[in-house]
Amino acid sequence: DQGLELRVLENEGRAVEASVEVGLPVRKAVETDLLGRRTGEVSHQKGRLAFRMEPWKFRTFQLT
Repeated sequence: DQGLELRVLENEGRAVEASVEVGLPVRKAVETDLLGRRTGEVSHQKGRLAFRMEPWKFRTFQLT
């Protein structure tokens, strides 16, 4: 699939509810591992993704 890969990192050492807004239309958003294998869905609405970040963890999303 064509799309955009978005990788985020929690770098303050605390769990947080996070959101990211992209200036592109998002039809589908899935979470992937670092090799691009799908691991789950992520909540999104009108180009805004909402998710929980754990301390010091990466999360990777594929947006189409």
